[in-house]
Amino acid sequence: MLKPKPITIEKLVKSKPWISVLGSSYQLTDDQKTKILTIIDLIDNGNYRNRIKIIANFVKYNLDNYKYRLNLILENLTKNTLEMYCLRYGKIEGELRYKQYCSKLSKVSSKDYFIEHYGELEGIQKFNKIQKKKLMSLDGFIKRNGLKIGTKKYKDFCNKNKGNWSLERQIHLHGKINGKQNYLDIKENVKKTQSLNGFIENHGIVDGTNLWNKRMEKMWYSSSEESYKERFGENYQEIMRFQKDHTSLKSFTNRYGKELGTIKFKEFCDKVRITLKTMIKKYGEIEGTKKFNQWKKTTVSAFCSPISQKFCWELYNKLDNDLKQKTYFAELQKEFIKADREYCYCYDFVISSIKLCFEFNGDLFHANPVKYKENDTPNPFDKELTSNEIWKFDKIKKEKLESFGYKVFIVWESDYRKNQVDVINDCFLKIQERLNE
Repeated sequence: MLKPKPITIEKLVKSKPWISVLGSSYQLTDDQKTKILTIIDLIDNGNYRNRIKIIANFVKYNLDNYKYRLNLILENLTKNTLEMYCLRYGKIEGELRYKQYCSKLSKVSSKDYFIEHYGELEGIQKFNKIQKKKLMSLDGFIKRNGLKIGTKKYKDFCNKNKGNWSLERQIHLHGKINGKQNYLDIKENVKKTQSLNGFIENHGIVDGTNLWNKRMEKMWYSSSEESYKERFGENYQEIMRFQKDHTSLKSFTNRYGKELGTIKFKEFCDKVRITLKTMIKKYGEIEGTKKFNQWKKTTVSAFCSPISQKFCWELYNKLDNDLKQKTYFAELQKEFIKADREYCYCYDFVISSIKLCFEFNGDLFHANPVKYKENDTPNPFDKELTSNEIWKFDKIKKEKLESFGYKVFIVWESDYRKNQVDVINDCFLKIQERLNE
């Protein structure tokens, strides 16, 4: 079924999702119509059936602040928390539905449920497997042993079981020939089942793509600051540093000892640092220069968050066709790049024809100065990097593009999350001003 364009209140109240919540005879008041008009433009951007149902529930339970509620819900579609239920249905109905959800969840997670669906033998095996997995998580260790001892025991457990799927581990377990074959089979299986192509092959183009996107959103959220704060409370930063720190000097020395750890840390830094000098050192001057220039043209940041790309697409969709031809961001024509002999700088959203750039800065990775002090180390992947060092690098990066005549504006993730529509409109206004210069 095609999505109706444009959506109007008349079409809204006749739609199946609306009728499933309020029936076909419900009469909107003038006040309700006014509230709906403030958010009706958001219905067309995404799963419109789901959004119509959300708005219908706003009306049914006589809620206020439609725009605020809808934006928060759309940002957290994969979360089933009490807060999300109250946003959708109001406090009384939300708490009731959340209790029903928790009750249902506890039933489908029970041993009786598994036995009923899989039989006694297989059901108990599946149930025990899931329970063991929960026990071996960081949450499970902390729940059993407390924060300090639980975190230490979890760390010891990870170190003990680290590398189970590595080539070395497979050779150690199964011998050189069988171990190598096992390793290749594991890699091939992961490639088939965990990639976008694997999801499409197993579920079809539409369902596969939707499931893949949901999986990626869940992965991003599970490693986000919000997720850690929700799970661990006021101690979340300490746990976040521990669990995500795999690349700092401290992490290497803890794993390999001071001397070997320092050597391995330097080798790691040389390996991941892509500069013209390192490429020449590795491949020679001619081939190294060629590979570096090729990398500059084709590289796309592997760390583009879904929320940043959502911002880019929303802004891109407001542009006319001429501007779209010269617009760059990760999911469209790859990020816009400027490089010198020392570093390659990737920019989030660039319209090269009018020399305008918007940098979408995540609060965590770019150390939002509203949240972090200069000596904090918020980057979960580099615990040696202070906020002050992050700010200095971002300043150099900004000045680099400005030296080519570009105007650069910063958009902070937290500002965008609070009010997406206003941020997009403000950016679009800056584009219009640039066109009129």
